[in-house]
Amino acid sequence: MIPTPRWPLLLCLLLATSGSAQDAATHAHMQEHLERVNAIRDAILLSDVESVREPAVWLADHDPLPDIELIYEPFVLSLREHAVEIVSAADVETAAAATARIAVDCGNCHRATDVEPDFGQARTPPEWSDLASHMQRHSWALDRLWEGLIGPSDIAWSRGIRMLAEAPLLGVEPAWDDSESTGDVLARRVHELGVDAASALTPEARIIVYQKMLATCAACHAQTGGGPRPD
Repeated sequence: MIPTPRWPLLLCLLLATSGSAQDAATHAHMQEHLERVNAIRDAILLSDVESVREPAVWLADHDPLPDIELIYEPFVLSLREHAVEIVSAADVETAAAATARIAVDCGNCHRATDVEPDFGQARTPPEWSDLASHMQRHSWALDRLWEGLIGPSDIAWSRGIRMLAEAPLLGVEPAWDDSESTGDVLARRVHELGVDAASALTPEARIIVYQKMLATCAACHAQTGGGPRPD
């Protein structure tokens, strides 16, 4: 029996190990991106323009992975451009627009590289009965739309739309004024944007809907003191 040379097998193992290490490094780096983008989004939802700057500076200035594949380059460059827009944003609306575009940058990169992010299974919030539970459902829907952009995922986007199809708050929650308040108007606006989201079939259309939704939620939180809080 002629012995099989070992060097081809060793070379294959070396390449496989090297590829796995590179994949792991890329995954970890992308996770860092996601953490910063999520931090920016949460700061916008709190109507806190100042807090978007630190994670946005990181996205704009951090060193890319060494020997990064060329396929990633246009998406990284686009993400950095939008991060710079966030750093210099003077208002929530400008920061929200650039943040939605960063989410689509991520989605375009995932599509080009055949990556399907696993966001896990988010538990559906309980049926709404008061202001707090209704806001939980808004938050859940907004998260699904966010995943729809970053995925990109039509399924996640559609789940967010379905949650926003339920009736708005006006007339059922005693925390609001008897007459229509600014809070009522903003709450209804979120549902109107949910209708717009249903007909938003392109990334550009979804960017417009999502940035408006972020800005609307931020305006409501600025008035009521609500919004995402650190665990």
